[in-house]
Amino acid sequence: NRIGSISLGLNQIDPSGASVTAEICRIVAVLLADETENPGLFSKTLDDLDAFIAHELLVNDKNVSRAVEVVEQAESRTLRFAYTSAQMSEALSGLKISEHLRRFFENDWVRTIELADRTNTELAKQYRLLVPDLLWSVAPKVDAAIRQDLLRQLPIILRIIHEGMNSVGWEASDKQTLMDWLFDAHTTALHG
Repeated sequence: NRIGSISLGLNQIDPSGASVTAEICRIVAVLLADETENPGLFSKTLDDLDAFIAHELLVNDKNVSRAVEVVEQAESRTLRFAYTSAQMSEALSGLKISEHLRRFFENDWVRTIELADRTNTELAKQYRLLVPDLLWSVAPKVDAAIRQDLLRQLPIILRIIHEGMNSVGWEASDKQTLMDWLFDAHTTALHG
């Protein structure tokens, strides 16, 4: 009776029931092999079964807990990405900027920010602060002092972009396309 009720209960946790079936077969084999009909053997095998079931439930509980944790982390990342994406779209709304730059910010840079948010909020903040700096860097510079300021700021801006691209595993061809576009945009900006 104990074996039957436990089997039904565990069948809902582990439908294949391979490990439970194997343990039940082992217990039945032990009982059938004993020709003395020792009542103590029944108690011992019942205790063995209880210990096995407790172990199975503990292992299964850990697996379920880990699966729940992974799902919760994925949901958290999705929500964080959606929130960051909405912030970026709102920040860029109404601005007349290149579609290439807009796509970069709203897609690729949002992924970079979200990834940094998971482990290093200071780095995520630095990535967020790049947005106005990069927008400023591609705007026309008519004053010589402002052009000099851009030339001083440009290595910092490009370093942050490279770090971010590397953190999300950008393809070399995608990096080159962005760098080519930025080179042209900065050349135009420096000419005023």
